[in-house]
Amino acid sequence: MGAVVRKDVVKDPAARAAFIDGVNGLKAEIVLSAQGQPVTTATLGIAGASPAVGPRPLSTYDVFVLWHYRTMMTATPSGAARNAAHQGPVFLPWHRLMLMLLEANIARVLGRPEFGLPYWDWAHDGELPPDAQPEADLWTDPDGIGGDGDGNGEVQDGKFGAGTAFRVAVVSDRAGNLFAVDRPLRRRLRSVRPQSTQRWRLPTKAAVGATLNATRYDGDPWDSDSRTSGFRNGVEGWQQSLAGPPNLHNLVHVWIGGDMGPATSPNDPVFYLNHCNVDRIWAAWQAMPGNRDYLPGDTASATLFRHRPSDPLLSPFFQRDAQGTPWLVKDMFDVSARYTYDSLAVAG
Repeated sequence: MGAVVRKDVVKDPAARAAFIDGVNGLKAEIVLSAQGQPVTTATLGIAGASPAVGPRPLSTYDVFVLWHYRTMMTATPSGAARNAAHQGPVFLPWHRLMLMLLEANIARVLGRPEFGLPYWDWAHDGELPPDAQPEADLWTDPDGIGGDGDGNGEVQDGKFGAGTAFRVAVVSDRAGNLFAVDRPLRRRLRSVRPQSTQRWRLPTKAAVGATLNATRYDGDPWDSDSRTSGFRNGVEGWQQSLAGPPNLHNLVHVWIGGDMGPATSPNDPVFYLNHCNVDRIWAAWQAMPGNRDYLPGDTASATLFRHRPSDPLLSPFFQRDAQGTPWLVKDMFDVSARYTYDSLAVAG
């Protein structure tokens, strides 16, 4: 089979329905130990958020949440703000691998090898007036992913709402501590900005276009500092060249709020729609003329371990084969044999 095609989640109802069915399929698929017993939060030593929360069985979907959490907790090097998936060059390759493996697992559980993970073009919605953005089609379709949370932040509508079987099993707090929970998905769309009366708004096409103009992928000091010029730092959302931080990817997380805030942000299925669009922006940048190669190179300092092309991507749950061969950063540079996008018109 050839490359699958990733499509717009709003414009393609079939792609949206398949994504929703696939997520719910992975959420219902309980992980079993080698002895055939369900793996629970207690198995992994994860305590309940309260005495009322006992051991929770973990699903394949939850494994992806834990993988993201584990990677965010792995500083590179130890003590640095940069970690094995964020605030450094590997941000785009690591998330590309995560998306690719989620896509493969959804295709497996659906029995549909042609399944392509859809993307949400959030910059399109960012062109709407701020008050209209939470009412965009992604959030209001009755057969969709649901919208804003109620007074407690809990999503009530859509296919992942409080009345469905979709439940959050593990969450992290601001300090990075992990807890078992048993509750509905939470969102707080367009929450009020700290120390302000203004509310967040989604990124715009102009912001995406400004980031595409960066011809260098990344540079010294290879982190989230505003001095770190380059495409990666811009699309991740740390640079202050436009309306101030956060921007692009980071701003989408902040705008959605709720479960999209902590290190366990893949609890919200919209996480993947966001990151699929981020990956689409990277694909558009890669397709532009000129030298658009990944940086740093393999000869860079050992302090950049897990960010150089021949370094392994941190993946404690999913490897390339049964022998445990790791995926490498450079394996993510050209994935055209695996998937393409229906459009790379990301900035207009």
